[in-house]
Amino acid sequence: MLRRPVKRLTFLILILVPLSNCSDFTCGDVFTPKSVRVVRDDDIDRLKRKAEDYEKGVKNRIQSAEKAGNVYQMLGEKYLERKLWDLSIESFEKAIGYGRNTPGIHNSIAVAYANRAKALNNLSDVSKAEHHYRRAMEIQPDYLEARYGLGVFLFYIKGDREGGLKEMETVVRKNRNYYRARFALARFHYEMNHPERALAIYEDLHTDLQGLPESSDVRELQKSCKENIERLMTELSRKR
Repeated sequence: MLRRPVKRLTFLILILVPLSNCSDFTCGDVFTPKSVRVVRDDDIDRLKRKAEDYEKGVKNRIQSAEKAGNVYQMLGEKYLERKLWDLSIESFEKAIGYGRNTPGIHNSIAVAYANRAKALNNLSDVSKAEHHYRRAMEIQPDYLEARYGLGVFLFYIKGDREGGLKEMETVVRKNRNYYRARFALARFHYEMNHPERALAIYEDLHTDLQGLPESSDVRELQKSCKENIERLMTELSRKR
């Protein structure tokens, strides 16, 4: 059994802008595609036809497995953007089978398994998601996107709060400009009943955000951070 019901987390499926995750008091779903492009049916159909052709070519020894792996990875990403977890996993597994052993593909299939674990409360998918997150980091130890994803996954899906906190602290230590991780870290402390620590992280983050070049994304982060600070200060004042 999972140690914590998956359904407790409110997943914001539209957090496709990298800076927006965990920027409010509902830590958003890391397990979503980052692209904001619309995936058209003809894009998928074209990739499916190409994958089938390459697969036939590999079987007949007239095409390299590398090309088949590449196109199956692209197809998997398209399915991932459509949130078609089963098809995405199937495509990524075929890509891996054709020799695609990159940190990016392991991170992507981890995302698909994590989403399916969330949807089905499936313990097998939980194990597979964690395996692929860790495999991505084995291949590329400084791959912070995978470590960030693992942190949110451990905290919310597997219920390993201490493990998730440790991974997120590592991301922040390695790159303080990874603002999603700092928002997530503050959120983790808030959910672990450490509001003072969460407030300190938000205040430190707010100071750093004030020094960024002006943009709509930065303004949104600054706004969210300020709102979180005000909410925490209000909550803490009521406890005194």
